[in-house]
Amino acid sequence: MITRYPFYYGKTEEAEEDVQQQSSSNDSAAVPSEGCERKSLYVDFRLIGWSSWIIAPKVFDLGVCHGQCDFPLDRRQNPTNHAAIQSIVHELGLVHGVRKPCCVPSSLLPLHILFFDPSGNVVLKMTKGVVAEKCSCR
Repeated sequence: MITRYPFYYGKTEEAEEDVQQQSSSNDSAAVPSEGCERKSLYVDFRLIGWSSWIIAPKVFDLGVCHGQCDFPLDRRQNPTNHAAIQSIVHELGLVHGVRKPCCVPSSLLPLHILFFDPSGNVVLKMTKGVVAEKCSCR
């Protein structure tokens, strides 16, 4: 998939159907917010201008965490105990300024990059903690 943007969201047929259904609906009821989930976010090294030194991958799925961590948190949001209590404190307004938990990566994978170093040598490097594998409310 090639676009003119170095970063772009991946789309699924299901997501496109959801958008079409929402836009065609005349119902004025509020659409429930999405829960915390991982979505594809593709990075294209060619479009960043790094293809002269990065051999592979040309494109990779960085992943991005997206969605709300609304009260009450449930198991699908994989909250920590800290996030569950923070959610309660926020919802009840017990302490001024306490925000609700955020949807963030809870599991990260390495990215293996094959590239030319400044001397022209081919190097394979594993960079830890780059790709979001799972998302949770934290």
